[in-house]
Amino acid sequence: MNIKELVPVISILLSIRIAEYAMKKYKEQKDVEVTKKQKSRKQTKKYIITAPSILKVGLPCGIFFGCTTIAFILSQIFKWEFVQQIENCYFMLICLLVSIGFTVLGIVLTLYGYIWKIEYDTQEIIYRSALGITRKYRIEDITRCVGKRRNQYRFYQGEKKIFQYEMDAEGDVYDLLIILKKGG
Repeated sequence: MNIKELVPVISILLSIRIAEYAMKKYKEQKDVEVTKKQKSRKQTKKYIITAPSILKVGLPCGIFFGCTTIAFILSQIFKWEFVQQIENCYFMLICLLVSIGFTVLGIVLTLYGYIWKIEYDTQEIIYRSALGITRKYRIEDITRCVGKRRNQYRFYQGEKKIFQYEMDAEGDVYDLLIILKKGG
């Protein structure tokens, strides 16, 4: 192997190792969070619904795809033969846009995974949107709950939709429906 073939291989292997390390740390952190949630739930009787965990690995995946794209950009800069089919400036522009796109997508998914949350008990619901906007509702304020396709539930206050979640969210997704039926 010469240096021209070795640089992309090393960058791809390095990206894979970074993604594996991030997944390992994420799993360890999730285990700690689950035990903390179980302890706090026993003390305060609060229920929590969070975004699916798969969204929280968006950043490492974005970095992985971004690094592999950068390897192709480097190959074009150094005039390596295996990417000579496309003109130089177009190839670099396409690679750069794809790299930026995957990185931005990874950041957005990661932020959504960590910020979006619904906390509730038998008296009130605290909803935090993906943008970080927090709103509080009393259980009595919710007039109806509509189940849509794909196990999606929408909650209304009069005719106004106040929030929704899908059943692939993590946490106490069914308990909110039970509390609403008891209260209503």
